[in-house]
Amino acid sequence: MKKIAVALKGDKKTISEHFGTCESYMLFETEGEEIIKKEEVVNNPSEGYQGGCTVPDFINSLGASVIITGGMGTMAIEKCKNYSIEVILGNVGPAEETVLGYLKGEIKSVGDACRHHN
Repeated sequence: MKKIAVALKGDKKTISEHFGTCESYMLFETEGEEIIKKEEVVNNPSEGYQGGCTVPDFINSLGASVIITGGMGTMAIEKCKNYSIEVILGNVGPAEETVLGYLKGEIKSVGDACRHHN
C-alpha cells in the first residue's frame, strides 16, 4: 500500500499550484495501480500564508510517501526529501486522474521549485 497526498484547489477536485497555502489535501491510499480509498484532509497547518515549510511535517504525519502539487519552495522540497517523501511538481490537473497516471508511471515531476518561497 502506498499513500499519496495531493494539494487541492478550493473545488476539491483539482491540484493546487501552491503546496503550502492550498485549502486542503486529498490523501489517496493505493494498491498497485488502483486507488482503494481517498480522504480529504482539511486542516492545512499553513493555509493562507507562506508557511509551506511546516506542511512536510504534516504530510509525513499522514503517512504519505508521495506529494503531488503544482509548486513547492526549495526548503519544503528538502524537508520532504528528509522524510523520504517523493515530490511530484508541475501537475495541476484533476487530482484523481493525476494519481492514477502517477501509479501507471505516466506522471513525472516537471519544473523547478518556486523561488518566491525561499
